Amino acid sequence: MDQEEIARLCASLSLKSKQEKLWSVRETLKDSVGKKIDLCLVGKGDRFQVLSGGPWVFDNSLLVLEKSSGLGNVASLAFNRVAFWIQIPNAPLMCMTKEMGEFIGQLIGDLKDIDVGSTWECFGKYMRLRVELDVSKPLKRFLRLELEKGKESISLLRYEKLPEYCYHCAIVGHSYQEYG
Repeated sequence: MDQEEIARLCASLSLKSKQEKLWSVRETLKDSVGKKIDLCLVGKGDRFQVLSGGPWVFDNSLLVLEKSSGLGNVASLAFNRVAFWIQIPNAPLMCMTKEMGEFIGQLIGDLKDIDVGSTWECFGKYMRLRVELDVSKPLKRFLRLELEKGKESISLLRYEKLPEYCYHCAIVGHSYQEYG
């Protein structure tokens, strides 16, 4: 086969075949489906406020929300990313700056926000970071930092609004009692 023959055969493999009938979706059906989609959380309301206000918990179980588009497939959504506010109560004074907050937040996950207060720094009882995490993986419980050569500093992480959580395997979604 030569190149022209291959090109002609490839062009005939198109999914846009003129032989297959083009089916039109009735406007009434589109309207009906559109009304049902409007009732869904992923398509109704101020999504930004809902997504930024979490994490949401129902009956001590984490409710994971995802943004989707009207043509998206719900089965293709992972439902595994949640933003938590994380407190670092024993952070060394050197770590209580916005720059260190950005560095530490990226070590934990995808940094979304830093609570800097009116001073525009993280000074206070604790550093507070909003970090998006993959909740299908174990949550970090602490960070080990080398602030000075040869000196280790351990900073505990305290998650706000943490739902059902297993302290044995560090996974959200079940408790330690389920091992018994």
